[in-house]
Amino acid sequence: MQQDLIAEGLHIVNGLYPVADAFASSMTTDYVSLKNFRRVTWIIHTGVATSGTADGVITVLAASDAAGTGAGAIAFKYRVCASSTTVDTWGALTDVASTGVAMAAASNRIYVVTVTAESLSALDADNSFIALKVTEDTNDPVVASVLTLLDGARYPQDVPVSAIA
Repeated sequence: MQQDLIAEGLHIVNGLYPVADAFASSMTTDYVSLKNFRRVTWIIHTGVATSGTADGVITVLAASDAAGTGAGAIAFKYRVCASSTTVDTWGALTDVASTGVAMAAASNRIYVVTVTAESLSALDADNSFIALKVTEDTNDPVVASVLTLLDGARYPQDVPVSAIA
């Protein structure tokens, strides 16, 4: 029997509800644990920026618990789609250092950021909780949202275990 990718294959956590001026100074998602999952993927979906200059820096933080204890930036992978012009043409999956990656000063982008449990363990063996952080560079309000998708559950269940506790 084939698994339903959305209903059974992913554990979805809200990272940031759609909101105007989403990255006002900075925002950090909840910390999620990769103890019971193989990978986390964040989807950042931005809308129209007021002046078309909204940008920020994306980083991923690793910590020892859901409260963010001892958080430090780690390396990750990402790709981007300039959805206002190409709709479904994605850039290459790119390795990013712990210093993060600058978002384009533009409207209507989709960023996909991913970290595997294996790479997290290699980068920071003491920390199994991670979060996505966006720090605003240019003060230009932009509507955006963030979804946190966990996949590869180690112990799949009809009702997935919490990833934020």
